[in-house]
Order: sequence, then structure tokens, then C-alpha cells
Amino acid sequence: MSAAFAWTLVFHITGIVFWIGGLLMTTQVLAAASQEEPNDVAARSCHQRTAQRTLRAMAHPGAIITLASGGVLLYLAGRHDPAFFQAAWLNIKLAIVAVLLWLDWRLWTRVRDLDRRPAVRKDASMLHGIISAAFFVILILVFLKP
Repeated sequence: MSAAFAWTLVFHITGIVFWIGGLLMTTQVLAAASQEEPNDVAARSCHQRTAQRTLRAMAHPGAIITLASGGVLLYLAGRHDPAFFQAAWLNIKLAIVAVLLWLDWRLWTRVRDLDRRPAVRKDASMLHGIISAAFFVILILVFLKP
């Protein structure tokens, strides 16, 4: 493993921690918001600001770092072994990353609309579970390369 690959991998893993951690924290904020009284505008506004800050300051920068460093890793690995791009595990992983990007967008729109539509605990729990499962499958794919 080259030094460039190793350092890029460090940034990639750091980005993943921030991205997935930020998404999971945001789902917890939504779950907390669902416990508030529907007419408590101040509490809903506070939860909305917290969720937006978590996405803007943690999840979205993490996603950018993850995607940018992932692109560099793909370039470096593909340059070393062009057959790398045909690995089934890699293509499945990239498809799951696309799903995570969609879930990120879905969570962002849900947080954005929190001032108009109260949070539902079931929705927040479902997003939390799907994001966690997607991350777990990516870990299995990367470490086991089935």
C-alpha cells in the first residue's frame, strides 16, 4: 500500500465517521422532536435548528470528504489494477453509497420541513435503522470482499 493510498484511506474513514455519525445523530434529534407536543413551536424550532446544524456541520462535510477521498481511492486502485472496477463487492458498495446519498437527501428534506410537519418517531427510527444497516453491509463488503 502506497503512502498516498494510506493517507487517502485515513481521510476516507474519517469522512465516513462524520457522515454516518451525523446522519444517525440527526435521526435521534428527529426522534426526540417527535416526543414534543405538536403545538410546541419553540421546541420544534430548537430540534430543527439542532438537526440542521448537525447535517451542515458534520454529516454533509463528512459526505464530501468521503466521496472525494473515495474517488481518489478508486483512481489509485484502478490505476494499480484495472480489473478492480469489475469486482462485484465494489459495485454493490457503490450502489449502497448511492442509497445512502438518497437517504441523506431524504433526511435533509424531512428536517427542512419540520417546522410545517411534526416529526414521527416511526419515520426517524426507520431512517436510523436503514442507515445503520447500509453502513453495516458496506463494512462487510469492504472487509470480506465476498
